[in-house]
Amino acid sequence: MLVLTLVALNIAASVLLPRIPASGSSGRNPFRFRGFPEYLSGIDQDPKAGKLVLLSNSQAYAGEYPPREGYPAQLQNLLNETDAGRIFEVHNWSVDGITSMEYMLLAARLLESSPAVLVASIGYADFKGRNADEGFSHCRSDLPRLVSSPRLAQRLPREFWQRHGRVEDTLGAVAGDLLPALRFPEFAWSWLDQRYPGMQPLLYAPSLYFHPWELNLERKWKKVRIARPPAEENDAAYYEYDDRSTEMLEEFLAMLAAFDVVQRLVVACPGNHQPSSSHASRVRRFRENAMRLTDQYDLPYVDLTEALPREDFLDSLHFNRKNHRRYAERLWSELTPDTSI
Repeated sequence: MLVLTLVALNIAASVLLPRIPASGSSGRNPFRFRGFPEYLSGIDQDPKAGKLVLLSNSQAYAGEYPPREGYPAQLQNLLNETDAGRIFEVHNWSVDGITSMEYMLLAARLLESSPAVLVASIGYADFKGRNADEGFSHCRSDLPRLVSSPRLAQRLPREFWQRHGRVEDTLGAVAGDLLPALRFPEFAWSWLDQRYPGMQPLLYAPSLYFHPWELNLERKWKKVRIARPPAEENDAAYYEYDDRSTEMLEEFLAMLAAFDVVQRLVVACPGNHQPSSSHASRVRRFRENAMRLTDQYDLPYVDLTEALPREDFLDSLHFNRKNHRRYAERLWSELTPDTSI
């Protein structure tokens, strides 16, 4: 009877869970931190399209604006205007609060596909030293579900597993991938929070970072859209960049060097850190490491850390609409010289 009940629960959950779009048909994952394995499957569809995969952080996710106004969608428009004879898809594989773990999982998944172009727009905070001591449960996204694929898990280097492969976290990720019933409560709570705001605290429910049936962060940013202050100095310890950060960055770049694609590009993404802040030394060290390591692995690299006007940032990382347009144009100019894409 118990087995039948569990089977029924999983069938019901698989039916009731929202449908995850493919990355080729959606400007970003509308489920925010959940449904990434299904979202990434879009790269395997429509072989006629020239595919560009973007690996990045919340700067590219751009939850504060509609997807069409983010730079990934604008980059897709520019590419299609340039070469009317082809159809380009920009697959925006960005994640809010991304960690090196998630970058590695995305890279391992990408090895199963063959996009024409790969762009990694990364920043120093994506490789926080403290994350070297964390397991998969530290990730805000459900990308660790990908390790349920033995073929993908084998692509991750031994050092990655030694650093992050805690048994309980790995088993939890695999179980969450295989059993829809384990994923259903989070989506149900988020639906309740969206449909009846304020009910969660009354029911002592967990706070959630994602709303699967609606994503409209722009209304939450209306009061701060013109300008937001840079990150507070007391956040500096959280964003520590140390030798462990360099190891995780090298591990990721080594994965990117293994891709057989027409064009690759690693970008130090733009930022708005005050030169006098404690973040400045971390940014400088990241830039130096990125330049050295991309040269070591023969990866095309461009440093755009200071490429955009500081007055058109919402905070230390996120853009307003003007800078989204500028960044799309800058990436487009870096890619278009290679007409073979």
